[in-house]
Amino acid sequence: MKHDRIQADIWAKEDRADAAARQRLDRAMMLLSIAIVLYWGGQIIRWAVSA
Repeated sequence: MKHDRIQADIWAKEDRADAAARQRLDRAMMLLSIAIVLYWGGQIIRWAVSA
């Protein structure tokens, strides 16, 4: 019985670690997409101004 509880604790820790890693990945992807949008927005504005 004790072994099952230890295993459950390990799984809970792994789940929390996975959730944290997923959160970091989501934040990184969000920042990357914002950077891409800002970059292309700047390019389009520059192109529109020079045209």
